[in-house]
Order: sequence, then C-alpha cells, then structure tokens
Amino acid sequence: MSGYTSPGRYTIETLTLNVAMEILRSPENHRSPSVLISLATRLAIQAGYHRDPKYYANISVFDGEMRRRVWTYLSLLDYYVSIQAGLPPTIIRDQCDIEEPRNLTDDDLIPTATVLPPSRPLSEKTAVLFPIILKRVLVADAEIIGKNCSGKGLPYDEVLRMDGHLQAISASIPPQLRIRSLGEAIADSPSTITERYNIDLIYQKSLCDLHRRYLVQHRLDPAYEYSRKVCIAAAKAVLQHQSDIFEAGSAGGQLSFASFFFTPIVAVHFRSAAMLLCLEISCQSRFDLKQHLSPEQRQAILDQRKDLSNEIERAHSIWDQLRHQSKEASKTADALQIMLTVTNHHLQHGATPQQTQQPSWSQTSINRTDTTQSYSQLA
Repeated sequence: MSGYTSPGRYTIETLTLNVAMEILRSPENHRSPSVLISLATRLAIQAGYHRDPKYYANISVFDGEMRRRVWTYLSLLDYYVSIQAGLPPTIIRDQCDIEEPRNLTDDDLIPTATVLPPSRPLSEKTAVLFPIILKRVLVADAEIIGKNCSGKGLPYDEVLRMDGHLQAISASIPPQLRIRSLGEAIADSPSTITERYNIDLIYQKSLCDLHRRYLVQHRLDPAYEYSRKVCIAAAKAVLQHQSDIFEAGSAGGQLSFASFFFTPIVAVHFRSAAMLLCLEISCQSRFDLKQHLSPEQRQAILDQRKDLSNEIERAHSIWDQLRHQSKEASKTADALQIMLTVTNHHLQHGATPQQTQQPSWSQTSINRTDTTQSYSQLA
C-alpha cells in the first residue's frame, strides 16, 4: 500500500527498521532477513544513498548527514545477515563513495543548518561513534572475504598488507571502545562493554579469515609462521570473549545484553573459532609431531594441544547449557561435541617419535563419515 518500490521520504529508514525487526522476530529463519536486506539495499542504491549527499544540491545538510547514518546502519545489517545466511553481501563497496557520518550528538544537528559542525574527536563518545568504528572493521573484513573467495588466489604480500591495515584500524579505535578485561570495566555501562566486545569480535574474526588458510597450506614453511600464530591467537581470543560474556551475563553479572552474543547472528563466529582450534590440533598430529623434534619442542606442542582442547571443551560446556534456546544453539552444541571427539582422538593417538614421517589418515584422523558429519552440522 505504501508503494515502497518507488522510494520516498523515510522509505529506506522504515525498511531498515523492518529488517532489524525481522531478525529479532525470526531468529531461526535465515532467508527472510536476507531477502529483505537485499530489497532494502537495492532500493537505497536506487535512491542514491550509496553516493555522498554533497553531490546532490537538492539534499539539505541535515538530510545528507541523516542519509550517511542510515547507510551506515544498512551496511552493518547487510554484513551480519549475509554472514548468517552464508551469502555474499549485496552492497558492493567499490561502487560506494559515501562518507562516514560525523561524530556528532543529536543536539549538534539542526534541520535548518546550512553547514555541518566539525566532527567531535573520536575520544568523545556519541551515539553514532560505535557504528562508525564497527563499520570500519566490517569493511576491512568484507574486503578479506572477497579476496579469499576470488578464484585468482591471494599473494602473501597482499595478506600482509591487509594485516597491516587491520592493525592500523585496531590502533585507531578510541580508548572508550577498545577491548579491556571485565575487571577493568567495572564502572562502565553494559552497553559500552557490549560495544567493545562487538568490535573486537569482528576484528579477531577478520584476522582468522585472513590467515586461516596457512594453518594447512605451507604448514612447515617458517615463512608463514606469523600467519599461523596470529590465526590461532585470534581464535583463542574469540573463545575467551565467549567465556567472559557468558559469565558476565549470568545473574549478578556485568552484562545485561549478553543474550545477543548467543543468537544465530553471532554464534557462527564462536563456532568457526572453535573449528580452527580443532583443525590446528589435527595438523599438529599430521605434520608437526612427525618432525625430528627435541623432547622440549615435542612437550611444548603436546601442552599446546591440551590447552586448545580445553578451549573447545569450555565452549561446548557453554553451548550445551544454551542448547534449549534455539535450534542454532543446539546445532552449535552438537558441532562442538563432534570437535571434541576429533580433538580427543588426536590427543590419544597423536604422533610419537617412533612413527614415520608420512601422515597416516587411519591413525591421525577420524573416519570420513564423521568428518562429513562435522562439516554438515556446521553448515
């Protein structure tokens, strides 16, 4: 009845809210939000939201800044929904030149203004600061995913370039949104703590996405050791965040919004991190422990394997308690149980100094049926 296919005033804003409400209304359904976000983004592009308002003389200064804010939120929804649905984002970043909104309070914005006030420093927290910073990390991760999905391959020099870009974004995060322990955040509001975890989870996920291929590829080449270390450290950080959030969300904890982190839209990050640790344990059995190592080096690997297995076991304990909340939670708990089966197998039947140098699938991995089941439950 509203004729939303011909975008008018507030049409895109309304559709953006509609997508958000659909995500909350149907957490088990990946298709409906994905279809709606595709519709909303295409209509927004048709209405020119992807171009900066400074190119349009008929758009006021106030309306232009509002369009920048709307596009920022629409971009965030597009990214989250696409990850959950396992589909590429509908927004093509190279076709957009809209600037990020300025760090301004609502009181700074006047509908009749002819000039925008200068942006407040990032050290000053406003309602729009969090989406600004989060989008910077998400755009970097979207570039990484696009490169990884390309059939042309990704030169290692490009990997290191994007890694440096991520590090620069992390360094630019203002202090009030930079991750810190819950003990250091005892006086901070739950919303601020939640924002910090949101930003750092995407940052750590980006590092995993960028470096994870080198857990297997060129496994024994020291030139790629940096990527392997960064990937495992990032995956462990994600699971540590999961544990902290779960504890802080319990009765009397610091987080009143912790339930958001255990919804399907976020659960995929935790599940992927656990799977990387499972893969690392498998690779250690298949490759690392089959090398000529000193007793100290071998013991260090065995200790690390146990530490990684404990992380997966802790993650499974959390999701096993949450499995009643949704089908996605139950699926995550089941997938983690399979990962524990894999890791326990490798801990019990890992390589010993007497074994040959060639990997033996019968000795170091579960059977093909179990492996297929693992991937199918993670899908």
